[in-house]
Amino acid sequence: TEAVATDGHYGVTLLPGEYDVYAIPEGPQSNVAVTKTSLTVTKASPQAGKSLIIDPTTQLQGLAVGPDGTQPISGAKVRAIASPEVANSIWIALGLTPPKPLSVEDVVGADGGFVIDVHPGALDVSIRPPDSSGFAWLVRPHVAVEHGIHDLDTMQHPLPAVYEGAVRVDDATMLPNALIQ
Repeated sequence: TEAVATDGHYGVTLLPGEYDVYAIPEGPQSNVAVTKTSLTVTKASPQAGKSLIIDPTTQLQGLAVGPDGTQPISGAKVRAIASPEVANSIWIALGLTPPKPLSVEDVVGADGGFVIDVHPGALDVSIRPPDSSGFAWLVRPHVAVEHGIHDLDTMQHPLPAVYEGAVRVDDATMLPNALIQ
């Protein structure tokens, strides 16, 4: 791992070969994405002028509506986070697991629409209405986002389901004041 200098230059010492290079922006860069590129190092020395071109973020857009299909879910939080993936322990030991897309969060507009800049990759996208709305969360897991504009179209929230029950320590003892999450 090598940090890039404040002027955008980098310098590393590598053996000849083919390398996968991941550029990971630090901090909330609104227009720069986690990028994978290849770098070929030859026996010639020195080597200079190898620019790494960083990809822009991708726009993820959609429309969040209620169960009737028309009422906008304005003010809801829209969140895109990296989808969990099972990593092979050998890949981890060899450093072959790619970086995950960075998480992004924004608020759904008054018309129910949203547009957020995300990093390409597999994302879990959720719409989280305010608790006072009575609407349930809506989650789309493993959304494959590539470069360009990715349209989720209309995301219609289902009616919430009401569950009732009791919290017990055992068959006879109730547990009052427990917090259910």
